This record gives sequence, C-alpha cells and structure tokens, in this order.
Amino acid sequence: MTYSWNNGNAVTTPPRRFPIPPSCAIITPTQRLPLRIIALLIDLHTHSYPMSDDSFMSADEAVAGAKALGLDGICLTDHDAFWDEAPVRALSRRH
Repeated sequence: MTYSWNNGNAVTTPPRRFPIPPSCAIITPTQRLPLRIIALLIDLHTHSYPMSDDSFMSADEAVAGAKALGLDGICLTDHDAFWDEAPVRALSRRH
C-alpha cells in the first residue's frame, strides 16, 4: 500500500499482520496529514530544596522562576529523596 503524505513523496508500507483497531484513524491514499510542529522549552535537570542539597530553592520557587524565564516546564531531578504522589499533585494544582 502506498501513502503520499510525506511532503508529497510516496511512502510504501508493508502489509499489516494484525488488524487495525476501529478507534485508530486510517489514512486513505489520497489524504494528506497536516504538518504541525510543536516546540517546548523544558529544563530537564532541576533540583529543589529540601529534596536535594544541590539547590537552595523550593519546588514552588523553581516553578515560579521557570515561568518567569518563559520555560514551558521543568523536570525535578532531586536525588537525595523521592517525591511522594501527594506533594507532586499538590505542586501541580498550585501551578
């Protein structure tokens, strides 16, 4: 089967060995997929105090600072302790 959605270039796919679930979108050979580029700016290595001794900021201060700098998100990589689910949910609700 050949699909022509890769910037006008034909892309050939091998036959499927399993059925496609009805909830999946099926692309017909004449359809074109819209090209949408999403860019996010995320700091992937951030520590917070008191969960990590490598920082003097609380998680709330880190999130506020990231927002002030225009970041889309941060990844808390605290290594002296693990976050429990309740504080993570509370932090998420606050921000």
